[in-house]
Amino acid sequence: RTNCITSGILALPAQLKKDGYTNPSNGKECAFQRGFRTDLHFFEFMKENPEAASQFNNHMSAYHQGRPSWMDVGFYDVPSLFSNVTQDDVLLVDVGGSVGHDLSEFRRKWSDAPGRLVLQDLPDVIGQAKTGQLHSSIEAMEHDFFTEQPIKGIVFPYITCSVPRSKLIFFSLLY
Repeated sequence: RTNCITSGILALPAQLKKDGYTNPSNGKECAFQRGFRTDLHFFEFMKENPEAASQFNNHMSAYHQGRPSWMDVGFYDVPSLFSNVTQDDVLLVDVGGSVGHDLSEFRRKWSDAPGRLVLQDLPDVIGQAKTGQLHSSIEAMEHDFFTEQPIKGIVFPYITCSVPRSKLIFFSLLY
């Protein structure tokens, strides 16, 4: 089911027209709010509406099935990411990674890749991830990506959620 996003998508044309076809700069004044008739930010709405949050997690896990992924063999030179990585280094952090579907896919496709895989999301989502089928090698960490990144020296930060560029906190890369 996609009831968790459909109303926002249907409200998009009217919201774009209202905003003069510019990118939104405020996460509380978007097509989502118009479509769902709420003043809440998307993530606040999901927290207050567990059924919608569950539908959204299911949507995200199924969204790219059957589509090429950057981590597919031959699509991107993935081994170059971990050529100088040790088991103790943080290889990949999935920021806003929901219940860990992307990191789980990475672990399946690159099971011999050294380094730590870290899943970051809000506390409620991390709680769901821990009760799901998250691979035991993936570290789950509560983190709000609107705050400073607690992990330094990330080899490859991976941002699952899209937020306005002005709101992203960029990471120091260590190669």
